[in-house]
Amino acid sequence: MRRKNRVINWLDEFYYIVALHFVMVTLTGIDYIVHNWLYNHGLKFSYSWAWPYWILLTLTFLGLGLVGATAYNIDRSRVFYNLRVRPRRRKLFAVFITIFGEYFFGFLDTLWFTIHGLAGKGVPWTANWWWSPWSTIFGHWDLRMNIVLNVIAGLLLIALWWRVKK
Repeated sequence: MRRKNRVINWLDEFYYIVALHFVMVTLTGIDYIVHNWLYNHGLKFSYSWAWPYWILLTLTFLGLGLVGATAYNIDRSRVFYNLRVRPRRRKLFAVFITIFGEYFFGFLDTLWFTIHGLAGKGVPWTANWWWSPWSTIFGHWDLRMNIVLNVIAGLLLIALWWRVKK
């Protein structure tokens, strides 16, 4: 019976990972359409529309993180109710940090540019990511720098989950 519960537990966690990443990649795709395709159809960049758009996109990812952590908590409570094990708050925090961290550290932008490059459009390795907060801090930010940041953030997330799983 315990082995069956572990398999169900693993499938539930896999479902959350796939479902949340599907939504996050879809939202990043909408962002890609706004910032790439619409310029070919007459969109002119202006901070008057960009700032509200960026704030709403950031709030959407924050909300997605909160909804993901809440849904995980509700489901864990249901699954573990019979086993008399309560979900840990650290795990909920880890779910939230993972979801929002993937947005904040530009993992989704890196993923989207990689998909764009694999589609034959070329990978813009040295193009300045002026929209990134890191560009404001460091003066220049590109795909190579973001990949390094993604590796560091990924290692930190792995360390966080390693600590949570104990």
